[in-house]
Amino acid sequence: MRIVLLTAAFSACAPTFSQEAASTFASEYSCPVDRQTIVRDHPPADIAADPERAKVWTDNHHTYTVTGCGATQRFACNVIGGDVTNEQVACSPG
Repeated sequence: MRIVLLTAAFSACAPTFSQEAASTFASEYSCPVDRQTIVRDHPPADIAADPERAKVWTDNHHTYTVTGCGATQRFACNVIGGDVTNEQVACSPG
């Protein structure tokens, strides 16, 4: 799996979100994870220009664009359960 990071600030749980986006893409497009490229979406320019706003945006927006096997899909990922040490994450097209 190739993960391209477009922002410097990530929440502690970012790998969980990107892994779920990759898994969801694999299920929907029958595309092996090792043939995917996952890019975390970056904040809009006006927010990115302000480091404090960029941190808030990054902490609250977990969106990824996954490309592989001739397909591209954007996913919005959210915590749907679990607890602080074992979050359950789901990603849906968005």
